[in-house]
Amino acid sequence: VNILEQRIKHVHNAWAKERVKVFARRWVHVALKREAHFYNKLDASKVRTEAGKVDSQLMEKLLQLDYIESFGDDELRGKRKALVKRINDDLLPKADKLFEQAKSLAEYDDAETASINTPPSVNSDSDSQS
Repeated sequence: VNILEQRIKHVHNAWAKERVKVFARRWVHVALKREAHFYNKLDASKVRTEAGKVDSQLMEKLLQLDYIESFGDDELRGKRKALVKRINDDLLPKADKLFEQAKSLAEYDDAETASINTPPSVNSDSDSQS
């Protein structure tokens, strides 16, 4: 579980860095009218995928904890219950929030890419009237 907590922090840091790159890319495009050379389109999708993996791994850990038999051992039952509570109350909400943020960033990035790659429309009505 501690490893998964570290992965959540790692993915959060990756999301924060990617967020900066996505918005910097937008600024370079709008302000300087050119493509940002530092930008890799797949990075936002990779962060979304990593966030989804962490969420899945936490759910897998919950299933594994569910299969642990305590055989009446109160200490073991208490430890299992504490881990389940920690995952449900702390780690899963963080992972879910991170996934939603990464998903939102990837969707924003897709929309920005589409707008950057779409040439400006030419008004054909004014051409035909001249």
